[in-house]
Amino acid sequence: IYVVVLFNNNIFKGELEINTQDDYSDHISLHYKISNPDTNYSSLLCEYSASNGIIWDSANIIGDVDSLAVEDWVGDILWDSYSDLPGQDISDLLFRITPFTASDTGRAGLVFFHLDNNRTPVVQLNSLAGERWLDIDITYQLSDAENDSLGLLCEYYDSTSKLWKSASITGDT
Repeated sequence: IYVVVLFNNNIFKGELEINTQDDYSDHISLHYKISNPDTNYSSLLCEYSASNGIIWDSANIIGDVDSLAVEDWVGDILWDSYSDLPGQDISDLLFRITPFTASDTGRAGLVFFHLDNNRTPVVQLNSLAGERWLDIDITYQLSDAENDSLGLLCEYYDSTSKLWKSASITGDT
């Protein structure tokens, strides 16, 4: 009895990497590599999941990921995450690429990362004319694209100490 074991490292697959940083937003660059021993062309299906892999949605990729020639099997894709998930802040977003041809589908490459497409709130202070002292009324306008609950940190700059200090305020912040 002879036992023959064959190891095939030429598996049709996609590999995916993302640079290490705390969080990502807007246009996200992901590095990919395709391995496909059976053809000269492969395409990439790019998807994301905000539901821990239960539901996958097509990612809005900037650029072409169809019929990639062998010389394009290593490169970067650019995902326009804000157009797919505007205002979303997702701790463990999953992103995958699946290489495919007309006749075969490869093994997917997967990464997860923190997506933070939540826009920074904006405060607009109205101008004050002339010198002011004692109680000063300051009017302002807050805006937040996601309509989050906001609070204010009120400080003033002390030019003597060269420090920002907490302001004494009345009213709700």
